[in-house]
Amino acid sequence: MVTIGKPINSLEEYTVFINEISTKTQDGPKKTIFFRGESGCYPKRLPGIFRSAKKNNELEPEKSMFKILVEDGTKDYYFEIFQELGWPITSFGTKLFEWIVEVQHYGAVTSILDISMNALVGLFFACSGNQESDGKLYVYTPLTDNEKQYFGHTISIMTALNFIPRSQIDGFIEFLRALMSEFPEEERSRFFSRSFTIADIVHKLTEEFNSKTLSANIEEFGEDVFKIPFKALNIKNMEGVETITVSEDEAKNQIVKLLEPFLQDDPYLSYLGEQGKQNLNIEHYQKYLLSNIEILLAPFLEQLNQNSGRNEILKFPVAIFEDIQKSYIVKPAKINERIKHQSGAFIIPGYISSRGISFEIMQEKIDKSIQQSIRLEYELVIPKEKKQEILEQLRIFGIDEGFIYPDIEHISRAISDKYKI
Repeated sequence: MVTIGKPINSLEEYTVFINEISTKTQDGPKKTIFFRGESGCYPKRLPGIFRSAKKNNELEPEKSMFKILVEDGTKDYYFEIFQELGWPITSFGTKLFEWIVEVQHYGAVTSILDISMNALVGLFFACSGNQESDGKLYVYTPLTDNEKQYFGHTISIMTALNFIPRSQIDGFIEFLRALMSEFPEEERSRFFSRSFTIADIVHKLTEEFNSKTLSANIEEFGEDVFKIPFKALNIKNMEGVETITVSEDEAKNQIVKLLEPFLQDDPYLSYLGEQGKQNLNIEHYQKYLLSNIEILLAPFLEQLNQNSGRNEILKFPVAIFEDIQKSYIVKPAKINERIKHQSGAFIIPGYISSRGISFEIMQEKIDKSIQQSIRLEYELVIPKEKKQEILEQLRIFGIDEGFIYPDIEHISRAISDKYKI
C-alpha cells in the first residue's frame, strides 16, 4: 500500500526522508529504489504515447496520433525517425530498445516511462517547470521478477511489440484469453501450461476430445471442474445420477460462438452455425477448432520471432501471453551522457489492447498495469511555493539543468542562470 508522505519543503527534509526509507522498503535495504518526479499533480502515470493533449484548457487525446500510433502501431513512426537519423535497420535486437530510449530523450513519443535511480534527479524533475502547480514525487520498488535488464529475453519481446501491427497482437491476446476462459479455472493449467507450444495445446485438447468421462466424484470436487467445453458430456455422480449433461448441439454452439469474433469473414463458420449442425458431427467441429488454434496464434509468434532478435525460438504462447501484459522496470545501457547523469531507468507498461475501448479506458488500464506490477511505496508533494528554493539548493550539489541535460544548449542555460540577479 502506498504511503502518502508529508510535503517536502526543503532539500534537508528530503534527505531525512531518503535516509528513513532506505531501511524501510518492503524488500529490505538492498532493494533498488526508483524515483519519478512530475512537475504537476496528474492522476495517472502514463508514457507519452498514451497521454492526452491540452486543447481549449481541457485534456483530450490527440486524435491523429492516437489513431496512428495507438491503434495501428509504432513501427512506421520509429522507422522514419531511425531513417532520418541514419540508423540502418539491418537486424532486430537490443539495439532497438537503445534507440527507442535515445529518441525519447529528444522528444519522440514512446510507450516507456522515465524513472531514475538517483533520488536527487527525481526531486529535480518534481520541481522544474510548471511553477503554477505542486510537484509530485513517486518512489517505486519492483515486485519479484519485474526488474529486467535491457538485453534480456522479456524486454526483447516487449520491444518487439512496437514493430508488430497492433491488430495482430490484439488478435493473439483476445483469442487466447477467450479460449482459456472457456475452461474451468482448476483445469486450465492442464491444457494451457506456460511450457506448452501451440502443438502441445492442440495435442492436449485432442486427447480430451477423444476421452469420455462417464462418472465423477462431483460431490467432492463440484460440477465446474468436469465441465470441459467443446464436447458432449453425460456424467453421473458417484450415486449413478446423471448430473452433468451437454448435448452435441450445445458443444457445437460453444465452438461457433468462440470463433465468430475472430473468423467473421469465413463463410464456412457461418455454415457450421446453421446447416452444419444437422449434417456434421461434433468431431468435425472439434477438428475445425483445433486447426484454427494454429491459424489464429501462429502468425503473431512468427512476427515476434522476426522482430525480437532472439537466437532461441519464441514458441510458448501462454507464457508470452502472460508476460506481455505485465509491467517491468528496465535498466538500460548507459548509451549517452544524459542517461548516465540521470541514472536513468524505465517502466515498460504491460500491453493493453485498444480494440473496442475508449482512449480514457485505455489510459486507466495502462496506469493499472503499472500499479499491479511495480510497487509504489511513497507519494510525495512538493509545494509550488518551495520549488524554486529547492532547485537552488539542488544547484549547490551540482544538480541543475546542465547536469540533467548535458548538451551545449542546457549547459549554457544552466551557467547563465547562475549569473542572473
